[in-house]
Amino acid sequence: MKEDPQSRETMKDEDEAQLPTETVETILSLMGQQLKHKPQWVERYFPEVANRGYATYEDVDGLNQRQAEALRWLLLDQIAYGRKQMGMKPAILLEKDSASGPWPIKVAMFEEAFEDLVRTFRLSASALAR
Repeated sequence: MKEDPQSRETMKDEDEAQLPTETVETILSLMGQQLKHKPQWVERYFPEVANRGYATYEDVDGLNQRQAEALRWLLLDQIAYGRKQMGMKPAILLEKDSASGPWPIKVAMFEEAFEDLVRTFRLSASALAR
């Protein structure tokens, strides 16, 4: 039996709001990083973005369920990496308060984007432990 093409369409509720602007910006930033460092990931989940060479707001607004799930795993990976970085102590500290650098802010942004994506697309949040 063939899969209905509309089953891959966006699974957002009609009454539910779009992803918040901050989350869209976080996703666009991550997609830009992926284009630079892991273009094969972008080619697999976002072929139009890979062909164009950059992501747009329309790409994020038009996410389908498969793309949202891929972004969910990417955000989880970034959260785990950021938490690991926050736990590392640099060998030489130039400033007392710079021990964790930008990671607390980045992790907070990734967690917020994760929660928004999970809520909007009704994805599983079980892999994120605080």
